[in-house]
Amino acid sequence: MARVSYSEELADEICARIAEGESMRGICADIHMPNWRTVWRWLDANDDFASRCARARTLQAEALECDMAEIERDTLSGVVDAKAANVVLSSKRWRAAKLAPKKYGDKITTELTGADGGPVEINDTDRAAKVAALIAQAQGRQKVDASDLV
Repeated sequence: MARVSYSEELADEICARIAEGESMRGICADIHMPNWRTVWRWLDANDDFASRCARARTLQAEALECDMAEIERDTLSGVVDAKAANVVLSSKRWRAAKLAPKKYGDKITTELTGADGGPVEINDTDRAAKVAALIAQAQGRQKVDASDLV
C-alpha cells in the first residue's frame, strides 16, 4: 500500500462517507485511502479534522435512522423476515445510541422525593450532623494517609 499524505480532499471524502454510514475501517480498506492507523494519527495531529469526523459520526447516526426506517417498511410489506429485522434493528439502534447518545441514547432520570412524594427536607440539626460526619471521615483519611508515609 502506498503512503498517502493528508489532504483536505481526502479529509472531505472520509467525513462524507462516515456521515453516509460507512465505518472508518471500511473506508480505509479502499485502495486509494490511507491505512486506518494513518487516519488515527491525522485525528491526533489535526483538531479541525478530528472535529469534522466527530460531527460526521453524529450524522452517521442519522444515516442509521434512515436505514432503520427502510427496514421497518420492508418488514411491514413482508419483504424482510420480522425476526431478522429485529436483530438488525437492535444492532443499528445500539450503534446510533453510541454515536449520538443525546439524541438516540436512553434517557435516564433520577428523582428524589421526600415523605409522601413531597420535596426532600433537611433541617439544621440533620445538616450539622452530616457536615460533622464528613469532617470526621476526612480526618480519618488524613490519619490513614499519614500512617502510609511512616
